[in-house]
Amino acid sequence: IADEPGLPAALRIAEQTAAAVPTLLVLEVRGEENRLFAEAPGAEYQWLSGTGNGHKPSQLEEALRRLAIDDDTYVWVATEGRLNRSIRKLLRHGLGMRATHYKCIAYWQDEAEAWRARYDELGPEFREQIRALWENEERDSEEIFDDVQRMYEVAGL
Repeated sequence: IADEPGLPAALRIAEQTAAAVPTLLVLEVRGEENRLFAEAPGAEYQWLSGTGNGHKPSQLEEALRRLAIDDDTYVWVATEGRLNRSIRKLLRHGLGMRATHYKCIAYWQDEAEAWRARYDELGPEFREQIRALWENEERDSEEIFDDVQRMYEVAGL
């Protein structure tokens, strides 16, 4: 699952996996002219055109909700930061997927300057709280990630 900035990586993964496992790419682009294809015979595509990518609201999460996901499914996600957070929450908490069955990577941040200004506004105390969470080696990293993401949401990031 990827928007335009994550598209090259998603295609590369498809090239490495499609011969061995069923591979569906759910890709969101600004327009049909932005579509790229993997050299991956057997890979299937579900295109969302004219949405997301900082221009209009993304439809990737809704597309994900419509997919048949079972215990053997692995979901790789490369999207905008806030969308990525929401999709990860759906995978982990909404669908109950094990952490070994998904990977979510925020490739970019919509309105990055405003996001950074808000982050800086929160000051060193906020950054120290996050750092302290990650330094706790006794906790599961996915639980820590949940806590950090909640802090970001509460802070308006």
